[in-house]
Amino acid sequence: MAMNHKIAMHFAARDAEALERLQRRQESPLAAATAKFTSDFGDAKQDIQEKLDKASGVSEANIANYFDQLLRQCQELQKLVSSAAGYLSAFDLRQSQKDVSDIQASVHARQSQMMPRKRFAFKTRSKPSASIESNTSCSTTATQPQLVIDDVDAAPRPHPIAENSSGGAISQHTSCGYFDLENETLMLKHEEVAQHDVALSRLRGCVVRLHGASSTLRLVSLENCTVLCGPVSTSVFLEKCKNCALVFACQQMRMHESTGCDVYLHVTSRAIIEDCSGIRFAPYNYLYDELSDHFELSGLNREWNNWQAVDDFKWLSSTPSPNWCVLPEGERSVSWRSPAPRRAAVDAAAAS
Repeated sequence: MAMNHKIAMHFAARDAEALERLQRRQESPLAAATAKFTSDFGDAKQDIQEKLDKASGVSEANIANYFDQLLRQCQELQKLVSSAAGYLSAFDLRQSQKDVSDIQASVHARQSQMMPRKRFAFKTRSKPSASIESNTSCSTTATQPQLVIDDVDAAPRPHPIAENSSGGAISQHTSCGYFDLENETLMLKHEEVAQHDVALSRLRGCVVRLHGASSTLRLVSLENCTVLCGPVSTSVFLEKCKNCALVFACQQMRMHESTGCDVYLHVTSRAIIEDCSGIRFAPYNYLYDELSDHFELSGLNREWNNWQAVDDFKWLSSTPSPNWCVLPEGERSVSWRSPAPRRAAVDAAAAS
């Protein structure tokens, strides 16, 4: 009996100690901040969902302003997540970011259903010009194929799908972009990319400027290109890019099957590479007049940048991945006024 009493006392003391530790954690500033975020985030997300459910009852005269307000609330929700990235656990951060992406997608889908835009027609066109800065179309030059956005007063139907070199679809929702061009200078402005999915595919030796807060960006099969991009509200996806200088800000970045690229990055979660080699990272350093406004519109936290937090999904060892490194300060571009693709010397460094 005495022995059983001692065992019972031991377990009671251990349970009391565990309860005390739990109470201390719950009372810590970190736990309090996390609890407040969870409450605020849940309330804000529920408010957006409830308004989205009521959208069918909004009059045609007010529906545009109604969805503008919903999209602004989505941006505020993204800002809330970005501001909490410093103390949320990795799991909670990923889940919150997924929730934001899901509800943004729901708002965009419902907006497209209730406010169908004029259909985008993709066509090729010849235009004798050496440099492109288009306000209303994704234009190209000479006899190269060109992505043009035309207004077609027909019944809405799904956007055409641009094919990549391996036959896969770039995106079913891509509304603007460039493909099949060589040695061109290209530009899209905010009114063309704002809250749109943008794609660049099969470009060689091109310089592309994207000034605006796009929704997503996809880069496929770029070679010796420079891409200078404003803030992207959600994700940047890269595939089969070679010897490029890539400058963008985003919520998350995923790169596949790419080699010898310099990435000047602002990312509020983490960068992911897979089946890549010779990738070098530096902090985002692109500047243009409307950049601050576009950061505000994107919902990204400009003060929170995880550009060095890179996960290599094909390197499971505890030692650093040989497939990426930090770009030495002495080799970083400090001005993008006359950007050029990477030089051969950089390729050698990436391969070493």
